[in-house]
Amino acid sequence: MAGRNVSKIDVIKRHWPKRFSPKRFMGCSGFNPVSYLGARQAYSDAQHQKARSYRGRIQLHVMVFSAQMPEEPRGELVIQTIAMPKDTNPNGDIFGGWLTSQMDLGSGILAAKTAQARVVTVAMEGMSFLEPVRVGDTVRCYARVEKIGRTSMTIPVEVWVTRYMTGEERRVTHGVFTLVAVDEFGKPIPVKRNQARMDTN
Repeated sequence: MAGRNVSKIDVIKRHWPKRFSPKRFMGCSGFNPVSYLGARQAYSDAQHQKARSYRGRIQLHVMVFSAQMPEEPRGELVIQTIAMPKDTNPNGDIFGGWLTSQMDLGSGILAAKTAQARVVTVAMEGMSFLEPVRVGDTVRCYARVEKIGRTSMTIPVEVWVTRYMTGEERRVTHGVFTLVAVDEFGKPIPVKRNQARMDTN
């Protein structure tokens, strides 16, 4: 048994990794320096080709993601304001909660206008923060009515900013809000469909 164990350990020690190892060539009795250098160059070329292929896939992914980004806002402008220093987080960027509250207000404005009644927010879905908002940026919320139920409205909201000083326009946040029309006692009431307008853009 001891002999067999020693043999297994010896085999494990002699098992070379899959990557290129010079010892595999130098340990051979017929070692040829020219062959060794050629194999080393071939291995190096293969690694560079693999790295170029990986970088190409990353660039393609970035291009596809950029192509999916809308070039202009969708929906009705419901809120426009300026990001102020009092609304920053510990990192110096605008606090995400403040941005969400602006979106909630914007969706409420459009929902109340659509239903011609008091509305309340019952759900938020698909919130995505794409880029930070900085102090001094002009923040604009765009909303549109995507779906109308008996008492509820589904309203996607997206936030665009105009960068302070540079004037660059960027989409920074988007999400979907669900609001319900209620009466003065807070009970759900049917949305006035004859008054409702849906944005199909």
